[in-house]
Amino acid sequence: SGRLDDRPGLIERLHPHVVALRKKAAKLGERWLDDGVEAAKDAFDPRRLETVQLADELQVKWKARLEGYEARGKSLEDRAEAVRKTIEEPGRNTFERIESFRRAARDVQSLLTDSQLLRAELPQVAAAAREDYRRLEEARRRDQQAIQNTLELFTFDADRISKALVGPELAARLARIVEWVEWGREQASALSSTLTPERSRGLDVAFAHTGRTPGFLAEELTLGGFVSIEGREVPFQGVLTGLTSDPVLYGRPAVLRLNADSDLQLQAVVEFDHTGPEETYEVTAEATIPQRLALRMGRPEELALDVSAARTVWRTHLRLAAGRLEGQLTLTCDDVAVTATSDDPQRAIVAQAAGDVLAGLERLEATMDVSGTPGSPQWELRSNLGDQLAVGLEAVAIRRVEDARRELAARVDEIGRERLGEFQSLLNGGFQRIGERLNVSEAAARRVSTRVGAGGLNLRGMLK
Repeated sequence: SGRLDDRPGLIERLHPHVVALRKKAAKLGERWLDDGVEAAKDAFDPRRLETVQLADELQVKWKARLEGYEARGKSLEDRAEAVRKTIEEPGRNTFERIESFRRAARDVQSLLTDSQLLRAELPQVAAAAREDYRRLEEARRRDQQAIQNTLELFTFDADRISKALVGPELAARLARIVEWVEWGREQASALSSTLTPERSRGLDVAFAHTGRTPGFLAEELTLGGFVSIEGREVPFQGVLTGLTSDPVLYGRPAVLRLNADSDLQLQAVVEFDHTGPEETYEVTAEATIPQRLALRMGRPEELALDVSAARTVWRTHLRLAAGRLEGQLTLTCDDVAVTATSDDPQRAIVAQAAGDVLAGLERLEATMDVSGTPGSPQWELRSNLGDQLAVGLEAVAIRRVEDARRELAARVDEIGRERLGEFQSLLNGGFQRIGERLNVSEAAARRVSTRVGAGGLNLRGMLK
């Protein structure tokens, strides 16, 4: 009799992958609400709106296009100024001035022609700008409709809620079972590889037997000790049969049967079968806690559930063969009372809704189907807790959809109008500056034209 070796770090030293399993179990409860919030933020991120994306594209396109037209207008201004300076340049003789006036007349005519060509292009440019403005308006309307559709499709994932709230509890049990299966494998391997001790002086005694027998065989061992159940040390009795150094020769698996019957009950059967080419391990157990038990599920920084159950039953059936796991863990809690809390004030409404939804829950059931390997187990989890929470929270969400729809629609409309206004300002400012440059260059050209044309060349005055 005695106590199983549970020195800290024993299993981890023997099997490092158990640490990874524990970490994976712990991560089940992380960030399910955060991920939902981030998904919602992503869905309504202004940068994802078609209006914003198209407005950014059009801003770049039209900024470059208008700057091109402004540059052409500025070029006309510079040409007009150059012509003016040419005819006003002092210190030149009469014949040079006559030639400069002739060139100025040609340049002015060319400048006015180019200016008219630029003006003739502007209506087409304005039409293209109006078409892009219309596209931006349509994008804003589509964004509004997308908000309606997204809100209508918003749901809670029951499976993910179950994994986040109940998963860590079941996964922690799985990790513990795998630990002891691995420990049992180590002990069985050590027993089968025990070296034959060096012979000393003595007397050989021949016992009658019908054939070969293993070097070591314990047909039946009675065990006793303590086992930890829900943090309590519970006495157990057990029988181990068929423990041998040569399972193949013995031909039968080793079987451990444990029984604890106090205020907490445990029945477990563990079978170690090394008789064939592949080692198999099978665990079947049921633990019943008939007193009220408190369980904490979830994460306080997101959403935590405090579950108080009048009766709790854990059932396990797990098989390990050829390095592959398969089996099932179940949790059943009867006559439950559930309290939901969150340390995050922003999630208080979710906690309150969850508490209201689960107020009528009488029985909590959860099932984890296990597969994979001890180092990388896979599982599927089902629970009425996730189902009920999903339905209930969706009902709460539906009541808030209209408010959310109005708020989001107003925000999208505000963003759309801002970007439309920015685009309109870009177009208006660009066309205004182009027009001003054309007016300045044409006015300067006409003044030069008046001087060299309408007023004529005063040759007599020049020749004096």
